[in-house]
Amino acid sequence: MSKNGGVCPCFSGAVTPADEGKRNLEDKPAKPVSTVPTNQVTAPAHQNSMTNKTEQNKGQTRGASQKSLTSTISAGLAALWNALEKGDENRFLDQSAVIERVLPTLRAGSKASMDVSLATSLAVAAGVSIDPTTWGKDMPAPDARYSGPHIRWPLSLANVREVVEHMRTRPEVSVHPRYVAEILSQSVPMFKDQVKTSVYDMKVPTGQDSKLVVCGDTHGQLEDFLYVLENNGEPSDRVWYLMNGDIVDRGPFGSEILIVLLLYKLLYPNAVMINRGNHENVQINRRRAEDGGGFYDEVMTKFAETASDQAIFYMFQQFFELLPLATLVANRLFVIHGGLFRHESVGIKDIRAVNRLRQCPTTTVARDDSIMFDSMWSDPQDNHGVATSHRGANCIRFGPDVTEKFVRNNNLALVVRSHELPPSNRGFDCSHNGFLATLFTASDYCCCTGNTGAVMVTHCALLLHVNAN
Repeated sequence: MSKNGGVCPCFSGAVTPADEGKRNLEDKPAKPVSTVPTNQVTAPAHQNSMTNKTEQNKGQTRGASQKSLTSTISAGLAALWNALEKGDENRFLDQSAVIERVLPTLRAGSKASMDVSLATSLAVAAGVSIDPTTWGKDMPAPDARYSGPHIRWPLSLANVREVVEHMRTRPEVSVHPRYVAEILSQSVPMFKDQVKTSVYDMKVPTGQDSKLVVCGDTHGQLEDFLYVLENNGEPSDRVWYLMNGDIVDRGPFGSEILIVLLLYKLLYPNAVMINRGNHENVQINRRRAEDGGGFYDEVMTKFAETASDQAIFYMFQQFFELLPLATLVANRLFVIHGGLFRHESVGIKDIRAVNRLRQCPTTTVARDDSIMFDSMWSDPQDNHGVATSHRGANCIRFGPDVTEKFVRNNNLALVVRSHELPPSNRGFDCSHNGFLATLFTASDYCCCTGNTGAVMVTHCALLLHVNAN
């Protein structure tokens, strides 16, 4: 992430096109899609020469054309990738909607009582304990062949830094499954205690150099995540992190990102919070990476002792169901993975009351089901009102009037969401008259888009910056 981020005009309220231009983002993709170096076009040394003026004009024209071409290619790649990604999700949601309709009939004719909407029921069916205090105790300890990092309890900052350094240099050597189970065993009770409703209330740390860093989708891209920590500081009493969902799937290191986040949270309980995204979901995780999932395969490859050993996977799933659907920062910044809702009367108090301790429903008939579904799956649109979305069955898009009403009714300054790569191919986009921001942290998404990633940084005075890489 660039250290030269710009002040975001969204946070103070409405934004004009002129204000949008003032956001000093350094859009520098990690892997540029254009092969034309921008520094090849230089201004001539002698401005008073007619020949040099002519060459300068040509150079400026070429430079403008190259910049326009690069911008067009980047936007095209973003649009293409979003279309492919939404195609994967469309198939998943269509299949899920059909299954949801026939499940009552299947259950009526079956003696089995397993509730597939609960990770705990799925865990029990797979022979995995639902008591986190037992996790890891029956697993073998690392033997002499293990070359990964060791977790020592009680946990220390030095130990966490050892793990982070290992992941930075040797991420292909996974943390031992017993250690992963022990980390989750201690993290689950902490989240149960802290997150009482489906909206988590978070402050901004106070004091000199204190800040809150908000991250969008990381999708298993460990290098991006570690870059964010390096440039913004590791979680601590003065540097807090809010992850806006979709930590896992597609990329190969979702478990490593989660392990690092949870280790820091065990050290500094208030310094890390994770919102739930649509990819913190058992059925999507079970899909192949090329079909939009990958986390199941990742966990089984790294942590399963046998082909049927799903213990760590279902421990993660039980943890995912504890994550809040949204986080309210300092009563003014509303951070949610997908977006807003099909029912115009939905307020923050309604979201708080939703039962999140289950898998995300794929039907939206019941009001609470629709709120939970929209929180993870909805997208913005330029037109007013609510419309159906091409993302998949039951998905909606919401307009600027929906956003402005939600902001006004809940006394907010800004809604921050993630869930998709902005069409501009940047990691950050401001829309809906300055009341909605889309944040995406994974750069060069899946190694094929060349996009910029970004994080939001806010301080106790609620001055918001956007840092782009």
